[in-house]
Amino acid sequence: MKMIRFLLFFSCLIGVLFSFSNCAQLSSLQTGRTVGQNELEVGGGLIGYGINDPNAGGGEIQGGILPHLAVWGHYGLLDNVDAQVKISTGGNLSLAGKWQFIGDQESSFAMAIAPGIEGQINPSTDESGIFRTHLPLYLSIHPSDRFAAYATPKYIYQVVSDDANSHFLGSSLGVSYDFSDRVIGAVEGSYFKPFTEGKNNETAYLYQIGLGLKFRFGR
Repeated sequence: MKMIRFLLFFSCLIGVLFSFSNCAQLSSLQTGRTVGQNELEVGGGLIGYGINDPNAGGGEIQGGILPHLAVWGHYGLLDNVDAQVKISTGGNLSLAGKWQFIGDQESSFAMAIAPGIEGQINPSTDESGIFRTHLPLYLSIHPSDRFAAYATPKYIYQVVSDDANSHFLGSSLGVSYDFSDRVIGAVEGSYFKPFTEGKNNETAYLYQIGLGLKFRFGR
């Protein structure tokens, strides 16, 4: 039943969220813990995206800072395995699987990987589409029941249908706080260096700053 609500929720949002300008998804607003088997976590965030070079990412925003909204859901297939989906006003849809291989939902240290794929379509431009693969490593410490600090080094490979492809290397740092058993807040900053094939973008960088709220169901 929770999985059905999860799918219906995201189906209703897709038509609205795919009508805005595009940007890469660097922030994740999550720790190294998974949500737990048969548990559902739904979240939303306001994220500011910036880039210092108009040619940095191959098909990215031409400079400046762009705020956008993201909505995501994580469903626990097993205690240490989550299925994840995320959509944003950047025209992005991403799918990932998260595997926590150190710790559990109660441990003071957690580590996980979450390989994923992302597609992006922006009707406001002539670009046919952008495809990305993500390989993040989540590391988090949990000194108390409510507070956590985390780091997420990540590699992204981007394919642009009518431009050069790019590699992104960088990391996110953030903190998470449980306001209650069902409501969690998170703040995160991300910094990435792009390496675009056939282009000199040594001085370019990308960054994101995000604020998010997550809601747990089933606990």
